Amino acid sequence: MKKITLILYLIFVVHNLSAQGNSNTITSTGNDNSTIIEQIGFENKLTDAQLGNNNSTLVFQKGNLNESTQTQTGHYNKAKINQKIVENSIFQNQIGVHNAVTSIQRGKHNESNQFQQGDNNKAKAKQTDDFSSNTQSQKGNFNNGVLYQIVDANNESNQLQTGNNNATFTFQKGGDNKSNVDGSISGYLGTYQQIGNNNSATTKQINDNNTSGVVQQGDLNKVVVTQDGDANVTFNLQDGNTNYGFLQTVGNINESRSKQTGNNNFTSTLQSSDYSLTNANQTGYLNKTYSNQNGDHHQNIITQTGNVNYANVNQNN
Repeated sequence: MKKITLILYLIFVVHNLSAQGNSNTITSTGNDNSTIIEQIGFENKLTDAQLGNNNSTLVFQKGNLNESTQTQTGHYNKAKINQKIVENSIFQNQIGVHNAVTSIQRGKHNESNQFQQGDNNKAKAKQTDDFSSNTQSQKGNFNNGVLYQIVDANNESNQLQTGNNNATFTFQKGGDNKSNVDGSISGYLGTYQQIGNNNSATTKQINDNNTSGVVQQGDLNKVVVTQDGDANVTFNLQDGNTNYGFLQTVGNINESRSKQTGNNNFTSTLQSSDYSLTNANQTGYLNKTYSNQNGDHHQNIITQTGNVNYANVNQNN
């Protein structure tokens, strides 16, 4: 006898045209559910909660001072929010495994917050104007966080991951941007790319087998990387003038690499414990590099091309 399985596919559609100050709450329980919400206007609020597996929720908001909250509990769920114009906020929360969350904001002074708890999850955020902020928090293993902030300036990104074998990628274009990553994990891969002037990138990694990579193009940029553990790798590439790089590793078999192209740049590398490698490369004028290694069996390579450069190496056994 042939078995027939009927799946109930539930679609909620809430459509507010030219509305102001509306509030909508949608709750669905079960599997394979879908919600689609569209709000157009000002000061609208939306709360969408799903409990179950293989669910999806999609939100469109166009206007100012809108707020959207998505909550999903279960596995293999998807949540996406798309907001246009200014001063909007997003809150997305997922608990479970193999979930995906996406936020897209077009306009100034927007805020995005994404929270995931579980393994094999993905978070992606995209902001296309200035004075915006994004926070991604992932707790678990084998998670992936991606953040794009493009066009204009004065944006801020914050990424926090707790667990093992996680990865982040951050891309910022414009000036006066800030990027912060905190990874209290093992097997972590974090990469940034910042294009513009007066940007800053800060990375903190705790535990072993982590990798941090920062690429900055422009002037007056700053990168600070701190790693505490063994077998970690950090690399810093800065192209421009008057940039600052600070790399600190505590532990064994660590590797720090820094390359600066331009004038009046400064890089500082500090390593503590044994079997570590420092490689600093500077091309241009009036550059300075400082390296301090404390422990045994270290290797230090410094290359400077240009005039009126300064290098200082200190090794203590």
